[in-house]
Amino acid sequence: MGGSSGGLYSILLTTAASHLAPSPSEGVSPRARWAWALRKGVEAVGKYGGARAGDRTMLDALLPAVEALDTAGDALGLRALLQAMAAAADFGARRTAGMKA
Repeated sequence: MGGSSGGLYSILLTTAASHLAPSPSEGVSPRARWAWALRKGVEAVGKYGGARAGDRTMLDALLPAVEALDTAGDALGLRALLQAMAAAADFGARRTAGMKA
């Protein structure tokens, strides 16, 4: 077994964490900060992994999950938010079945 997913997840989480570390911006909700940080992490995965949406990679699941977080706002409770993100990621992953690798 091998592959690059471990390294790519490391890039995702390290980049996201580095964007969460600065002091909170005034007027920016914690969810908006998380969405921004995760989006930066996903962008880094694309940059260093050389992939884009539609390339049949982990980005096809990660991008919809981040979009779900970004568009949910603060109205959803945490459980509902995580369920929406998981459903979006699952939809994105399943959509790759019809794509060419």
